[in-house]
Amino acid sequence: MKDDVTSKVFKRQDMLTVSQLAKRIGCSRRHAYYLVERGEEHGGVRAFRFGVARCLRIPASEVERLKSCCTVEEV
Repeated sequence: MKDDVTSKVFKRQDMLTVSQLAKRIGCSRRHAYYLVERGEEHGGVRAFRFGVARCLRIPASEVERLKSCCTVEEV
């Protein structure tokens, strides 16, 4: 039996490019790539490669997960 993460089907509008992720969380593209490289289990984001060009796509739900676990309060 597959777990919920691998069996979930994402629609195109549910997926973000690295640039879109960077814009939504307010960081540079370079830092967004760093988050992808770290992977979900090391505090980064979950990402998938698609197609012949092996383009990276990030589930939009990762934005909310990042915002909830990495909230910084202003002093």
